[in-house]
Amino acid sequence: IYPTGNTDFAPGLLKSRRENADVLFIFMDMPETAILLKQWKSFKLKSLPFGFMSAAEQPDFWEASKGAAEYAVVDMINGGNAPAEITPWTMKFVNAYKKMWNKEPEGYGTSSSYMAVYALKDAIERAGTLDSDKVVTALEDIDLMGVYGRIRFDKKSHQVIPSTDPNEGAITGMIQWQDGKRVTFWPEAGAVGKLMLPPWAKE
Repeated sequence: IYPTGNTDFAPGLLKSRRENADVLFIFMDMPETAILLKQWKSFKLKSLPFGFMSAAEQPDFWEASKGAAEYAVVDMINGGNAPAEITPWTMKFVNAYKKMWNKEPEGYGTSSSYMAVYALKDAIERAGTLDSDKVVTALEDIDLMGVYGRIRFDKKSHQVIPSTDPNEGAITGMIQWQDGKRVTFWPEAGAVGKLMLPPWAKE
């Protein structure tokens, strides 16, 4: 655990080397992620950086990390927060976002916020009213294909039903930074590339 503003991650990184870790799980919501990955690269650690890294979700993180993001794996939570081939909606959304903002979608919450509008529109139209109770009932019964797959809600938890198959549910998106780009490699249903290991990890 490191406090916000920390700039030296060597103790944890070197511990992963001593323990021959295969994966360096990172749960980090700080811009200092770029510093951590620069140190990871300088140590040429074999443990692959993977996790929830808010800064590394962003399309401009390559520049922020000066390329040290290469090989880092980021869980984007919802598919479509980076280019992917999930449904016909996916690249339609990505391209519309790029046209509007001159950059790719900016990470967690982007595609789900986009789909929230369509889900609400669908529910209101099926309810035939703006009465909140009737709209909620319509949302509970929603069955809509979207950016990250089929959108349905569990009626008890009201959480979206997940899947690795976009025809069955909403899928996540795992990306890896490769040559300056966020490449979706998992689930296979939305993949546009494959997971790569740094050359020093193969030695």
